[in-house]
Amino acid sequence: MTSKEIALNVMYKQGKADAQDLQTRAPDMDGTALYAEKQVIPDFQAAKEQKNMLQRPVGFVCRSTAGRVVKLLQVYDSMVYPGEPEELPAQWGFVWSTNPEDALPFVAMSTSHYGIGECCTENGQVYRSTIDNNVWAPSAYPQGWEAVNAPEQGETEPGGTGPAPEQGDTEPADEWPEFVQPTGAHDAYNTGDKVTYNGKHYQSTMDGNVWSPDSYPAGWRLVE
Repeated sequence: MTSKEIALNVMYKQGKADAQDLQTRAPDMDGTALYAEKQVIPDFQAAKEQKNMLQRPVGFVCRSTAGRVVKLLQVYDSMVYPGEPEELPAQWGFVWSTNPEDALPFVAMSTSHYGIGECCTENGQVYRSTIDNNVWAPSAYPQGWEAVNAPEQGETEPGGTGPAPEQGDTEPADEWPEFVQPTGAHDAYNTGDKVTYNGKHYQSTMDGNVWSPDSYPAGWRLVE
């Protein structure tokens, strides 16, 4: 086994250990805490292919394809009911984050209401719930939400990279930082992350990506 293969094997085992540790801690974690560690939460489709939800424990945490963090409320046969968690609200409980950067499009779920301070988006605007047990969209019940101020035109959103370049402009050089080999799940690349590798631009196609474009090409998309 080469030194590269050994390093990848160590990172894989570390990432697996981090994911198992999170499942152990998940029952005591709220939505904000879970979204903060979303990089080690498994994808629903991958988890379903690995093991039938009949074999998963109640409380098992994963992420739907839409990125929503969900907890298993009751086991079921995912071979018979293969749909996404959003299609099976009786089986899955949805959790939300108070961090506006983790806000996702509003969805009404009978098993999961928005609590005070938890965030969603609607029509591109981020909102924070001002009431508990909030089941209404911001447009349907504005009294239950407050808008999280969007940046002024030309300003940078938190965690963003600045205003979009004018047509014909080139992107700033730091849009495509040099690839840095991750040492574990804590600094792994996530879906959409941009890098420059051997002079070419790539975007990660998966979360928890600890491989370089040449060691695991399926984890990256070459951007011309």
